[in-house]
Amino acid sequence: ATGLLPSIRRSISQSRTKVQLVLPHRLVQDTEPLSKLYQGVKTDDFGFPLSYRFMRDGVFRHTVDIAARDGAGRPQVFHIYQGAPGQIRGITPFAPILRVLRQYDQLADATLTAALIQSIFAATVESEAPTDALLQALQDPTEQAASDSSPAETLFGFKQAWYNQTKIDLGVGGRIAHLFPGESLKMNRSEHPNDTYEAFTKFLLREIAACLGMTVETLTGDYTGATYSSVRMSTAEKWPITLSRRANICGRFLQHVYEAWLEEEIERGTIPFPGGPRAFRAQRAEACSADWRGPPKPQADDLKSAKAHEIYQRIGVVSDEMICNDMGADWEDVYDQRARERKKRADLGLPEVGPILPDPVGDKLVTEEEK
Repeated sequence: ATGLLPSIRRSISQSRTKVQLVLPHRLVQDTEPLSKLYQGVKTDDFGFPLSYRFMRDGVFRHTVDIAARDGAGRPQVFHIYQGAPGQIRGITPFAPILRVLRQYDQLADATLTAALIQSIFAATVESEAPTDALLQALQDPTEQAASDSSPAETLFGFKQAWYNQTKIDLGVGGRIAHLFPGESLKMNRSEHPNDTYEAFTKFLLREIAACLGMTVETLTGDYTGATYSSVRMSTAEKWPITLSRRANICGRFLQHVYEAWLEEEIERGTIPFPGGPRAFRAQRAEACSADWRGPPKPQADDLKSAKAHEIYQRIGVVSDEMICNDMGADWEDVYDQRARERKKRADLGLPEVGPILPDPVGDKLVTEEEK
């Protein structure tokens, strides 16, 4: 993700901080080793980005260098990607599977073309006669009159006379086709997609899903044959990839926007900060520290997941914070909400929610074997 964080005052918005996404190709590929400019990114001796060179829209296509942060340390440009040490520009996750995607597209097109051809040609006549003579014999008198070509007196003229009296029409029910001796009428049926098509497509889709960091079921939306154990295992294997991308891409993007917005609000006095803007800039890292959470981990069976949390908490190996993290919530927010609800129930005279009692029916559903 590449973009700018300009400060623009508009009457329709309360905040001057804006987020302007920029197409990656606008970040030029210029390289000047003497000035430590590599692929449009100017760095210091240790690889820390100092400025970025963008191409402006317009007739003359001018370039402009924008500092990564202003003099006060406020972020002005965000260039977020996940790569190897020393890598300057990001690479799409689709890069390793571009060939596989092309193969999948070619397979689908070829299979569809073969199926259409076999559907169009419902029947074929196997004959030793020339193609022109045979096709003309299959035409009715009106079609023959409309044709520019005239029948020739050839060796197979007697076959043409035969077919002039015999019409093959598959669109009329109950018609019997009478062919010349030694010829046959073959009825064609579509044989595509065949038995190997599904197996081969699943093989290609598995490669694509593995590169994208998701399960095949999530990629295709087809959960045929999937069980609770298989879905849980595949999700557990891919979930660390999701957490890594969430922390290194989504989290960093939100952190840049949050820093720029928070500094503006402190300067305006909307959010009080001890010592004012100067103290904030001196303690920027501590003041802007944030933990960015996303949606909870997908669960194949909420009942079994809840019972697992209950058992883990009962034996003392997990805390409320861990359980809230699995559900995508903040444990402090949950505690505050529960306290407000308890106070509201007391004000309204509602009964308190008692402890969770054993549930034999639920325990049986969790422990029973999958069929």
